[in-house]
Amino acid sequence: MYYPIDEIDGLSERLGAGLTRAGIRTTRELLGRAAQAQDRDALARAIGVEPAELQRAVEIADLLRVKGVARRYAALLHAAEVCTVHALRNQHPDALFEAVAAAKARVRSAYRLPTPGNVRAWIEDAADLQPIVT
Repeated sequence: MYYPIDEIDGLSERLGAGLTRAGIRTTRELLGRAAQAQDRDALARAIGVEPAELQRAVEIADLLRVKGVARRYAALLHAAEVCTVHALRNQHPDALFEAVAAAKARVRSAYRLPTPGNVRAWIEDAADLQPIVT
Protein backbone atom coordinates (compact mmCIF):
# COMPACT_ATOMS: atom_id res chain seq x y z
CA MET A 1 0.00 0.00 0.00
CA TYR A 2 1.19 3.52 -0.67
CA TYR A 3 0.47 6.68 1.31
CA PRO A 4 1.05 10.42 1.29
CA ILE A 5 4.61 11.14 2.43
CA ASP A 6 3.36 12.66 5.69
CA GLU A 7 2.18 9.19 6.79
CA ILE A 8 5.81 8.37 7.61
CA ASP A 9 5.94 8.50 11.41
CA GLY A 10 8.67 10.80 12.68
CA LEU A 11 9.22 12.58 9.36
CA SER A 12 10.98 15.86 10.13
CA GLU A 13 9.68 19.11 8.71
CA ARG A 14 12.98 19.61 6.89
CA LEU A 15 12.88 16.19 5.23
CA GLY A 16 9.19 16.56 4.34
CA ALA A 17 9.82 19.95 2.75
CA GLY A 18 12.86 18.63 0.87
CA LEU A 19 10.93 15.68 -0.51
CA THR A 20 8.10 17.97 -1.59
CA ARG A 21 10.59 20.27 -3.37
CA ALA A 22 11.97 17.19 -5.12
CA GLY A 23 8.45 16.31 -6.33
CA ILE A 24 8.07 13.34 -3.98
CA ARG A 25 4.61 13.33 -2.43
CA THR A 26 3.88 9.64 -1.81
CA THR A 27 5.66 6.67 -0.32
CA ARG A 28 5.54 5.05 -3.76
CA GLU A 29 7.41 8.00 -5.30
CA LEU A 30 9.93 7.93 -2.44
CA LEU A 31 10.63 4.24 -2.97
CA GLY A 32 10.88 4.80 -6.72
CA ARG A 33 13.49 7.50 -6.24
CA ALA A 34 15.43 6.20 -3.23
CA ALA A 35 15.19 2.41 -2.96
CA GLN A 36 18.84 1.99 -3.97
CA ALA A 37 21.66 3.17 -1.67
CA GLN A 38 23.34 5.36 -4.29
CA ASP A 39 20.02 7.03 -5.15
CA ARG A 40 19.33 7.72 -1.46
CA ASP A 41 22.73 9.33 -1.04
CA ALA A 42 22.22 11.55 -4.08
CA LEU A 43 18.72 12.54 -2.99
CA ALA A 44 19.88 13.31 0.57
CA ARG A 45 22.57 15.62 -0.81
CA ALA A 46 20.14 17.26 -3.22
CA ILE A 47 17.56 18.09 -0.55
CA GLY A 48 20.06 18.87 2.22
CA VAL A 49 19.34 16.16 4.80
CA GLU A 50 21.47 13.54 6.47
CA PRO A 51 21.51 10.23 4.59
CA ALA A 52 20.51 8.37 7.78
CA GLU A 53 17.34 10.45 8.10
CA LEU A 54 16.36 9.68 4.51
CA GLN A 55 17.28 6.01 5.01
CA ARG A 56 14.86 5.73 7.93
CA ALA A 57 12.07 7.37 5.90
CA VAL A 58 12.65 4.97 3.00
CA GLU A 59 12.65 1.97 5.33
CA ILE A 60 9.39 3.10 6.97
CA ALA A 61 7.88 3.65 3.49
CA ASP A 62 8.90 0.11 2.57
CA LEU A 63 7.24 -1.35 5.68
CA LEU A 64 4.07 0.60 4.92
CA ARG A 65 3.66 -1.58 1.82
CA VAL A 66 2.68 -4.48 4.09
CA LYS A 67 -1.06 -4.93 4.54
CA GLY A 68 -2.11 -3.92 8.06
CA VAL A 69 1.11 -2.07 8.90
CA ALA A 70 -0.04 1.47 9.66
CA ARG A 71 2.37 4.33 10.32
CA ARG A 72 2.82 3.63 14.04
CA TYR A 73 3.27 -0.08 13.46
CA ALA A 74 5.91 0.61 10.81
CA ALA A 75 7.76 2.81 13.30
CA LEU A 76 7.41 0.11 15.95
CA LEU A 77 8.81 -2.54 13.60
CA HIS A 78 11.67 -0.20 12.80
CA ALA A 79 12.33 0.31 16.53
CA ALA A 80 12.44 -3.50 16.82
CA GLU A 81 15.20 -3.41 14.17
CA VAL A 82 13.02 -4.90 11.45
CA CYS A 83 13.61 -2.17 8.92
CA THR A 84 12.47 -3.49 5.54
CA VAL A 85 10.02 -5.85 3.89
CA HIS A 86 12.95 -8.18 3.20
CA ALA A 87 13.82 -8.29 6.91
CA LEU A 88 10.17 -8.73 7.92
CA ARG A 89 9.58 -11.68 5.66
CA ASN A 90 12.41 -13.59 7.36
CA GLN A 91 11.12 -13.22 10.92
CA HIS A 92 9.67 -15.90 13.19
CA PRO A 93 6.24 -14.73 14.39
CA ASP A 94 6.75 -15.42 18.12
CA ALA A 95 10.21 -13.84 18.20
CA LEU A 96 8.98 -10.80 16.28
CA PHE A 97 6.01 -10.35 18.60
CA GLU A 98 8.40 -10.33 21.58
CA ALA A 99 10.73 -7.88 19.83
CA VAL A 100 7.85 -5.55 18.98
CA ALA A 101 6.56 -5.70 22.57
CA ALA A 102 10.03 -4.85 23.87
CA ALA A 103 10.36 -1.99 21.37
CA LYS A 104 6.96 -0.64 22.39
CA ALA A 105 8.09 -0.55 26.03
CA ARG A 106 11.37 1.20 25.06
CA VAL A 107 9.80 3.90 22.91
CA ARG A 108 6.77 4.23 25.19
CA SER A 109 4.36 4.21 22.29
CA ALA A 110 0.76 4.99 23.18
CA TYR A 111 -0.33 2.96 20.17
CA ARG A 112 -1.74 -0.44 21.06
CA LEU A 113 0.45 -3.50 20.80
CA PRO A 114 -0.32 -5.59 17.72
CA THR A 115 -1.63 -9.08 18.35
CA PRO A 116 0.41 -12.19 17.58
CA GLY A 117 -2.07 -12.72 14.72
CA ASN A 118 -1.27 -9.27 13.33
CA VAL A 119 2.43 -10.04 13.41
CA ARG A 120 1.93 -13.39 11.69
CA ALA A 121 -0.20 -11.75 8.97
CA TRP A 122 2.47 -9.08 8.39
CA ILE A 123 5.13 -11.72 7.90
CA GLU A 124 2.91 -13.65 5.49
CA ASP A 125 2.09 -10.53 3.49
CA ALA A 126 5.75 -9.46 3.39
CA ALA A 127 6.63 -12.88 1.98
CA ASP A 128 4.37 -12.10 -1.00
CA LEU A 129 5.95 -8.69 -1.67
CA GLN A 130 8.97 -8.12 -3.83
CA PRO A 131 11.83 -6.62 -1.78
CA ILE A 132 12.86 -3.29 -3.30
CA VAL A 133 15.01 -1.49 -0.72
CA THR A 134 18.73 -2.26 -0.85
